[in-house]
Amino acid sequence: MVEKPSEPEAQNQISLRNFLTYDHPDRENLQKLIELERQTNPGRLPQRFSDRWRDKFYDRYGADRGKRPSAWEKLGPFFEQKLKGDILIDLGGGDSRTIHEMADIVGVKTYINVDVGSDNDPYAGHPMPAENYWRLSNEQREIPMEAMDVYDDMLDFVSRLPDNSSNFILNGIDSYVLKNEEYRKALFKELVRATKEGGVLFGFESDIWQNDPRLKSVAEEFGLDTKSWGSSYAVFEKIKKK
Repeated sequence: MVEKPSEPEAQNQISLRNFLTYDHPDRENLQKLIELERQTNPGRLPQRFSDRWRDKFYDRYGADRGKRPSAWEKLGPFFEQKLKGDILIDLGGGDSRTIHEMADIVGVKTYINVDVGSDNDPYAGHPMPAENYWRLSNEQREIPMEAMDVYDDMLDFVSRLPDNSSNFILNGIDSYVLKNEEYRKALFKELVRATKEGGVLFGFESDIWQNDPRLKSVAEEFGLDTKSWGSSYAVFEKIKKK
């Protein structure tokens, strides 16, 4: 018998059925794009990029347990400010749970990995334990991190999220993976809409990025090897309305 969480714990837990509430005005056309993409790309995404981001945050600098690497002094605090105690949605994370180590490091409260699967209920949250707990500081350990897999199409999931509600990472989401250009454009548009004002949208080896006045590119500020609106590392901050 599974114990029912206490009231404070229950209030801190995310409910996907209550989270996916956006009534999209163009749902019919989006569903057509989603179905077309499903016909050309029916399986899980194979890319695994966890080592690249982990290197940026930890292992590349040979840090010992409990000791921050020098690069953290600039890159880490930015992501801590944006993600600590917040939601991070990993699109196309496959079965590797691409970014869970980084999520641990910066103290993400809720990590959701969205990828296609065979579950009968695509919005059923599947518990996933946080790993590498020793990487967290004492302060970060006090923040409960929930983690789950959601088996669904990326565009379908993001198009159901409210405006300005989340932060996102997507790695290896490019034209080799997503065949339909209109699908990629629609996904990016929905990502920008659903990203929190002042939040972040970032990834590695994705060419889905497009020019959008609501986004500010900050990757070069942290010495990440970037290409203009193309592959390699990309980090965008959604500008807050004045």
